[in-house]
Amino acid sequence: MIDPRSRPAPPSARFSPAKIGARVPALLRGFSPAKIPVLLILLLAFLGLFILLAPRTLRVNVTPSVPLGLYRIVKVPAGRGSLVEICPPPGLTSFGLHRGYIGHGPCPGKARPLLKKVLAVPGDRIVLTRMGIVRRGVLIPSSAPRTTDSEGRPLPHLRLGIWHVPAGSIWLYGPHPLSFDSRYFGPVAADLIRNTLVPLSTTP
Repeated sequence: MIDPRSRPAPPSARFSPAKIGARVPALLRGFSPAKIPVLLILLLAFLGLFILLAPRTLRVNVTPSVPLGLYRIVKVPAGRGSLVEICPPPGLTSFGLHRGYIGHGPCPGKARPLLKKVLAVPGDRIVLTRMGIVRRGVLIPSSAPRTTDSEGRPLPHLRLGIWHVPAGSIWLYGPHPLSFDSRYFGPVAADLIRNTLVPLSTTP
């Protein structure tokens, strides 16, 4: 026979609201309202540090030329296949701003840098066709030049045929059918590159 006094208390008794309520003051005993300003200062300092350092290390892309999302600046030279932040060619800045292809930013002419892939480097051969760009015998997806933009306005026309990327230049490409890139203006000076980027968190 079991002694009723030796039985464990039911859960409702062990975790009654009265007992839980009695423990709450003990948990809060170490907290003081005087600590709130200190925590607030630390939070503001952290946010200020993030705002100060983020422009130097991170980029947010909201244009469809490359996947949307967050990118990190890396200190490595740009090469074939690199994603770069690059200022627009000087001769296209006013045109791009007027059309809305380029936003306002820190580049010459108060233009925003473009985010593009380096498709070809000096010495590479590019074949521009009506179907798109051919490099090393492979047709690059979504690279066909258009005659008009999404609003029906005429786009710059680049000569079709073989292009050799000259020294000090690169060929830019955005993996989107409407990307404004070298398919319309040809090779650009490599010294326009501001940064090389790698994705941190982007859309597929």
